[in-house]
Amino acid sequence: MKTIRYIESSLREDQDLTDVFSNEHLDRLLYDLLAGLRTVDRLVVQTGIADEIQNHYESIVERLEQTDFPEADVQLLRDLGFETPEKELVLMIHQAKRPCRVSDRPNDGPSLDYSHAVRTSIETLEGRHRLKNSGEDTQKAEKPKRKGLKGLGPICKGSAITIVDVGLLGGFWNGGGPAEAIRVGATVSIAAGLNDILRGAGELRGE
Repeated sequence: MKTIRYIESSLREDQDLTDVFSNEHLDRLLYDLLAGLRTVDRLVVQTGIADEIQNHYESIVERLEQTDFPEADVQLLRDLGFETPEKELVLMIHQAKRPCRVSDRPNDGPSLDYSHAVRTSIETLEGRHRLKNSGEDTQKAEKPKRKGLKGLGPICKGSAITIVDVGLLGGFWNGGGPAEAIRVGATVSIAAGLNDILRGAGELRGE
């Protein structure tokens, strides 16, 4: 996440990323993003949690406030390089209350679809990884640019938040508070995290 934030804030849109980072570092970045998304798919999409949150999304985020987020989220954002995680949570609340919409499903019309967002992001990143490692002449291959990473920031942050709060929701570690408050906090955090992934998926596809 720190690499992505540096790229977003400090590099030109058309700048060759290999001017700053090695190919190995960029490969690792893509690998970690895919690992996070696959974990979200396994823990949240395949278990049906994403569908339940999607079905009750408006009631979950209607009265969402910063204090609803577990302390684990504040620490996670700090670890990801956000100097003022509380401000980032306020931004996530604003974005969660104005959720992105999937626009490439003409039969269903515009709608929230977290499962679709997670899986299409995995497919897109896997395709990029295969292309990058297809054995083509590296001299002819297009150099990675900052603009090619659009959407990865929200996907990375959303995946991290979602994975941490699934752990809290499942009771895999102590959330440091009353059980009901932890369940509520984890649920709203997963909703906000999935919305980040949905937003990043749209940017990744150039919407």
